[in-house]
Amino acid sequence: MSEDTKRKGPFTKRQMMKMLAGTATVGLAGCTGGDDTEEGETGDSTEPADEPDEVSPGGTLELGVETSLQTMDPRDYGGLVSIQTYGNLYSQILQWRQVEDGYVLEGDLAVDWGWEEDNDFVVELNEDAEFSNGDPVTAEHVEYTFQSLQDDPFLSVGGDFRLDAMEVSAVDEHTVLFDCDVHIGSLEAALGYSLGIVHKDIDQDRDIRFDPMGSGPFVLDELTDSQIVLSANENYWKTDEDGNQLPYVDEVVFNMFSERQPTVNALEQGELDFIDTVPIFDIDRLQDNSDTKVIMGEPGGRRGIIHFNVTEAPFDDVHARRAMLHAMNWEELTEGVWDGYAEKAGFQATPPTLGWDNAAEDPYDGVDIEAAEAEIEQSQYDKEDFEFTNILRNADDEANRAQESILDGIQSELGIEYDFELLDDESWRTRNADNDDYGFTLMDWSGGWDPDHFITMAWSGEFFNWGGYENEEVDELFIEAVYSDDHEEREAMYQELNELILEDAGKYFAYWYPDIQGARSNVYGIEAGLDLMTYFERVWIDE
Repeated sequence: MSEDTKRKGPFTKRQMMKMLAGTATVGLAGCTGGDDTEEGETGDSTEPADEPDEVSPGGTLELGVETSLQTMDPRDYGGLVSIQTYGNLYSQILQWRQVEDGYVLEGDLAVDWGWEEDNDFVVELNEDAEFSNGDPVTAEHVEYTFQSLQDDPFLSVGGDFRLDAMEVSAVDEHTVLFDCDVHIGSLEAALGYSLGIVHKDIDQDRDIRFDPMGSGPFVLDELTDSQIVLSANENYWKTDEDGNQLPYVDEVVFNMFSERQPTVNALEQGELDFIDTVPIFDIDRLQDNSDTKVIMGEPGGRRGIIHFNVTEAPFDDVHARRAMLHAMNWEELTEGVWDGYAEKAGFQATPPTLGWDNAAEDPYDGVDIEAAEAEIEQSQYDKEDFEFTNILRNADDEANRAQESILDGIQSELGIEYDFELLDDESWRTRNADNDDYGFTLMDWSGGWDPDHFITMAWSGEFFNWGGYENEEVDELFIEAVYSDDHEEREAMYQELNELILEDAGKYFAYWYPDIQGARSNVYGIEAGLDLMTYFERVWIDE
């Protein structure tokens, strides 16, 4: 039976809820899910003090987002727009939620989960969960989703999991077994990251990259070159704690812009309700405007990572890499380019928000030209051989300005010449991934809930290990830390990893900063996470 014709009865769930509610508002939404929590939990979900006591359901939420849509397959990272789109079309097993002083891991499809004997991780699914065509979400679909990740290494979300150390199977209709060779310390965090569960038959019958169907709060209504229109899933299986139907809004429209500044202008003029990124130097103006507000997450929602291309001269030499790091002015970046919103992070890859303390002493904290010159003397290359070309995205953003600032500093302090190429986003990603003719790149990366998700950039098996960095000792210790079930033991190993990475200088975790979003003052329920998965299930507009 088709998605359009398969129904439970003469009325959809959403229609029934609206008839029961009439024209009255509904009670303030709470949280749903299992009782289990993850490290870093600080309390129950809370709403801002100035939020209205009642939710106004209905309406259209107009969003302003950057760049273009690359995929709606929830097994593949395809840029920010892709992540935010499929995050609202598909349900996850678990989901990270923002609370007053941090974040908590809650059930989405799962009602119960946990480790059992013999390194078995068991998930019990919500028996009410349905795909938008009315088919139940069963353990078979979960098994299929993970099997597809194992079968296709180009489905990049698979990199969040240690797929070679687990076998996922359906025990019964609503029970999923993760049969792990060893305890995987990051498994729970990864299940709440971004992977959506796909429908086995739908995935085999059609291209879900642009014709998706999930079990999330919205369904794809229309797709054009400039807009993605999502409509409320009429048979969505979730309600808030008061029994009110989710999602609250009837429609979410992703309006795609090639540049960020027009989205800010449109937000101020009331043409948009929400923008996914606020440029640093527009923050104060939006905060001072009574019609707009800024939603800011914890530091670590985004981070800058320097990837040296170790496959080509001169940065195949450790001394050349160290010399560059000694010459980089981090205060100019954090206070200048980032206007104080970024924090230096080279001593620790994982933001402390998540409750980890694995800091290492950072030898590159502060400009040290004498040390840089000494490293150049030890390098196999003469100083005149240090010419290189970097590649930048053709975009006016902080990451580009940060890289330009770094390059200018290197040139002025060390007299090293450089050049750069401006590329479109797809070409930039391809060149970086192929380690194709560039010196180093500054990657503005987002997302992560476990040290595994942050330090993985230095692991040779990582999909996004740009620059071709390999260190056998780092690889072995990284896997050992991932497979530990002891928090303090993992913490000590990640500290050692930070020290090794700093010494080798193949990567440099330069800074982290919060996810910064903008909204109209009458938009409520937005949560700023550490993974840019903006869920609109509980977002509403006070008309």
